[in-house]
Amino acid sequence: MVNWPVRSGEYPAPLVEKDNCSVLVCQLCNSTFQTVCGYCDHMRMHAGTFRYKCDICGQGFMKNTAYEGHMNRHQDLKPYCCKYCKKTFSIKYTARRHEVLCYKKQVKHGSTELHQSDTDRQGN
Repeated sequence: MVNWPVRSGEYPAPLVEKDNCSVLVCQLCNSTFQTVCGYCDHMRMHAGTFRYKCDICGQGFMKNTAYEGHMNRHQDLKPYCCKYCKKTFSIKYTARRHEVLCYKKQVKHGSTELHQSDTDRQGN
């Protein structure tokens, strides 16, 4: 195990071998990271320093997409819609994950057609 300085020593991290690749290990919770950026974001989370902070409830976020989804939930916005069943979501990742599952379910049942209003918007 080697202590590896990350971003000019901001968060020294042990570099260890795991599954034939080198990973950074958090000394506080033993989480592992393959990228310096992921490790540094994680350490900032432990320190309580976030890139984005909700003005309503004070919750902090490292990624803009997580912050935007959080704000959508405060405002009861669901701007992301499944192409197959029309279910709506406040968080883009959740909508895309659902869409994949919905697609697989439709393939299993022999139908992968888009909802009519989606095909009209796509010019088909």
